[in-house]
Amino acid sequence: MALDELKDTDVVDNSNAVSFVMESELYESFGDIKVEFVGNGYHVAPAEQNESDCGSCSGCH
Repeated sequence: MALDELKDTDVVDNSNAVSFVMESELYESFGDIKVEFVGNGYHVAPAEQNESDCGSCSGCH
């Protein structure tokens, strides 16, 4: 996650007075994203994940 300027090609979701902005190419690749506050930071992951997609990556855990 980063602060960035809104572009015409971005996808925007407004939730609880906070706007989440994502490049449309990333949205097409990953779909909906789940953002959770965990401890002193955020956990960002695809909202729906296939268990088979995680076989070689430990980045989401």
